[in-house]
Amino acid sequence: MMFISLLPIVIILFLIFVAFQLNKVISNTGIYERLNLKWLLGLYAVVLILSVCLFYLFPFDIGSKNVVDNKKEILNAQNESDALLTAALEGKKISGENLKGVLTREELNIPFEHNELEIFAEEQHGSNIVLVERKSTNDQKINVTQYYTRAILGNIEVTEEIKPYIVELNEKTLSIMYPEPLDIQVGKFAKEFTITQFTGEGGLFDTMNDDTDARGESVIYVKVPKDVEIIDPSESLIYVN
Repeated sequence: MMFISLLPIVIILFLIFVAFQLNKVISNTGIYERLNLKWLLGLYAVVLILSVCLFYLFPFDIGSKNVVDNKKEILNAQNESDALLTAALEGKKISGENLKGVLTREELNIPFEHNELEIFAEEQHGSNIVLVERKSTNDQKINVTQYYTRAILGNIEVTEEIKPYIVELNEKTLSIMYPEPLDIQVGKFAKEFTITQFTGEGGLFDTMNDDTDARGESVIYVKVPKDVEIIDPSESLIYVN
C-alpha cells in the first residue's frame, strides 16, 4: 500500500535524475547554449504531463474502503450524533425515539440482588453520558446497553475502531469506564496546484475543515430493578422521564 502510493513520486524523481544526467552530457557539447532553455521548458512539460497521468493512473485509494467522500453523508452522520445527544440530555427513552443512525452494542444482563446500587462513571476525559431507567418490576437484573453513532475523522470511517466502554460490577458498585485510548492518525493526499488549476478541485487546505468530520456520540443506558436505591456520587446521572 505505502509502496504503491509512493511509486509515482519515485518515478518522477527518477526522471529528474535522468534529466540532470542528460544535462551534464549536453553541457559538454557545443550545442548547450542553444538547447539550454528549450531543454528546461521541455523537461518541465514532460514532468507536468507525467505527474497528471500518474496521479489518475495509480490507485491511491487502494484498500481505503472506509473513505467517506460524500459531504451529505458526513453531515447526516453528524446530525444523527446530535439527535442522540439531545435525546439523552432530555432524559428520553432511546429505544422508543426511533432515532436514525443509532447503533447498539450487545446488551449486558448482570445479576443483582442488593437493595442499593452505586453507579460510578469515569470522568477522566470528560463526563460520560449515563441514562438510568427504573424498571416496573424487581427482576434482580441490571441491563446495560451502549448506544453510539458513526464517527468519521478526516473522511475516514473510524466507527469500528472505537472500543466500547468498560462496564464492571463489584459488589454494589457499577463502574463505567473509558476504554484504552485509541491513537488514530490520518494522512491525506492533495492534488498540487499544477493539477487543480485545470480541474477546479480543492487543494490541501480545502481538505482541512469540519466538513470531513462527524463526531460520534456514545450513551450508556442502564436499567435497574424497581426498588433498588441509586447512589450517584458524581451527580451526573440522567434519569429517564
